Amino acid sequence: MWRVWRGSPEGGQPYRLRLVGADGDDAGQDEGAAEGLRGRGYLAQQDPDDPIPRYWEPPVTKHSLISVTKSAALIDRLAVLFLVAALFGATALVGVAVDAYAGSGSSAAPARAVTVGASSCTPASFAAAYTDAGHLVWKDSLPVGGVESDGGNLQPVVTGGVSAFAYNNGVYAVRARDGHQIWHRVFPEAKNTADGDVAGLWQWRGSLIALVGGVSSPAKLVALNAATGTVRWTLKLGGEELLDNVAIASDGVLVAETASGTLEAASLSTGRPLWSRAYGQSVGPIAVGDVIVASKYVGPLAAPTRTYAAFAAATGKPLWSRAGFPDSVTAVAAPGGRLLLYDPAQVLTPKDLKPKPYPVIALSAATGKQLWTLTTPKLVDAVWAGSSWALIATGLQGEVLVADPTARLDLVSLATGKLKWSAGGTHTDPYAAPLISATDVVFVQTTPATGTVIDREVSTGAQRWKAVISDAYGRFLLRPSGPNVLVTFPGATSAKPPVLLAVNAVTGKTAATADLTEAVQVPPAVTGGDVDLQLNRLCETAVLTPGGD
Repeated sequence: MWRVWRGSPEGGQPYRLRLVGADGDDAGQDEGAAEGLRGRGYLAQQDPDDPIPRYWEPPVTKHSLISVTKSAALIDRLAVLFLVAALFGATALVGVAVDAYAGSGSSAAPARAVTVGASSCTPASFAAAYTDAGHLVWKDSLPVGGVESDGGNLQPVVTGGVSAFAYNNGVYAVRARDGHQIWHRVFPEAKNTADGDVAGLWQWRGSLIALVGGVSSPAKLVALNAATGTVRWTLKLGGEELLDNVAIASDGVLVAETASGTLEAASLSTGRPLWSRAYGQSVGPIAVGDVIVASKYVGPLAAPTRTYAAFAAATGKPLWSRAGFPDSVTAVAAPGGRLLLYDPAQVLTPKDLKPKPYPVIALSAATGKQLWTLTTPKLVDAVWAGSSWALIATGLQGEVLVADPTARLDLVSLATGKLKWSAGGTHTDPYAAPLISATDVVFVQTTPATGTVIDREVSTGAQRWKAVISDAYGRFLLRPSGPNVLVTFPGATSAKPPVLLAVNAVTGKTAATADLTEAVQVPPAVTGGDVDLQLNRLCETAVLTPGGD
């Protein structure tokens, strides 16, 4: 919780701070919002009622803004709350918690609304293409329609020379080479709803597959001709809301899970339903080749475990089931029909402040047979799979708030689990997917105050080069055809624009730097020697409610 003062904490009017998006919905609260009030006569401090000690970093001066170090313990408590909410499927519980956390205060003075960022801001989304040398090829404004939601947070899709972008309730297609608009399709929705929102966008054999609705209304799949935008087929899914994950198998079968815990499968080639199977509410299915793997919590709330089960994508035939995994185990699909399991253990209990690291386990997706196990000295934070290698990051979990000299990065054989090399003193950004090739591993190394792109040799683990970027999370690494690696990352502060950096893949020398002006929130799509980006202009308002207690 942030408290904001007009004047000084000792004598000024206290306010509670929360963020409101352009549609009026609560958008959370964070240090970045407070930073956006810099220079407007406000001071900010996190809630002193929190049991974690707070302090001002520089000396306090009137009419200045001082950021406060965020607390890992606070994040842990929020993580516990949201985990409980997820276990119950209780959206209302989360809403109540957020409202209580924001607070309303008791003072009779009116609330103040202060724009964070530009003095005037209109939400917008843009499609853009950059070369591997970091040069802008084209940039188009996407039509804004429907109810503002997460419709601008889908990765662009490229097929047959067409680049497709989704924004709210529309799909927008352009020629990949020059950005010329080919077609634009809008899915109708009732007033003040998001039932036409595009919640997923993929390609399959010349068609663009859009998942429409599914959050507050029953979902449907719509196949569009990528070249013309005409509808090839439409299929309703399950007649109820969907859970988050949707899996697409290698044989063109899409599997989604409904809110009641039913797996629904459909052919992307024909648009026909294939099978339906009650499984129970889970974290959603994932695809490993032509196998669908689902998992669910089992047992009492106080000590749940997780069960994994696999089904043939084409028929829904059960293949295997394994029980008894820790409830926080995470699964990663890997080449060769492998499923990698690890336990990030991000939520700790008072009795388990130093848990024993859970091993990385490789299973056969087709049989459930254990292929290998690797035990690490520290907790596993993230696992990524390349064609032949798995990259394992260990150490402190998630976003680092303190230095982590014990963190390591391990490269292991995907076939055997045998360790190739281990690099120490490297906390790896778990949210930035690395580039894993036959010769190199490129990843983001991070500390509480720095971000650095590192290239290491696959054969020895030796560092080849490094490139300094900002410490802000939300980074993406890209490897188009050509001599350079591309990196997108937020500006070092909210006042600075996001950046696209082109780095020579052999030497690490900067080839180009481009200011993007809008945020990159989803992974860009590589199109040969170019990359397609969806850029979103973010507008938030800081609502300051009198009564800081």
